[in-house]
Amino acid sequence: MSRAYITTEEFRKMPLGVSLKAMQGELLQQYIETATEQVEDFCERVFAGAYHEVSFIGDGSSTYLTWEYPIVKVVSLKYAPLAELTSFTSFTVGTDIVQTSLDSEVGRIRLASETFSASNMYTLEYYAGYAVLPWAIKQATALFVTELLRPDYAGIQGQNVDIVPESSQQIVDFLVPRYKRKRI
Repeated sequence: MSRAYITTEEFRKMPLGVSLKAMQGELLQQYIETATEQVEDFCERVFAGAYHEVSFIGDGSSTYLTWEYPIVKVVSLKYAPLAELTSFTSFTVGTDIVQTSLDSEVGRIRLASETFSASNMYTLEYYAGYAVLPWAIKQATALFVTELLRPDYAGIQGQNVDIVPESSQQIVDFLVPRYKRKRI
């Protein structure tokens, strides 16, 4: 089963102006799963909590930005010289790795007194995501479902393409300021 950021019951209770009396739960669940994928694709990230493992070569800085965030827990961070890659040395979470609440929120790993050396390969294991999804993500998912349910989803012939449907603008308003990945 795919991820679903809202349940069918949550969707049915939202005041979205969509009549779903005849829609069966399984079909609605498929729409919700598709809408969840659309939210993730639009924001370029996954919001549900999951473990991640990433390997990277250092860049000489003392920080590393993870792909997924917020970081709930750093499981391990270890490194080995690029020349051998056989014997890894581990950092100690809390001593060698500094993790403030802001660091966790933006997905930043900071070393206390070292830098990520360009001559080392690093392996980071961490758990990231929301235990309870923010309301804005749930609402945007529900609005994506309403977009999928529109009979004219493919577009009305002769419609002015410059007009953005109100629900599409609401999705952008919910997701862009805080949840859409911003490229550096």
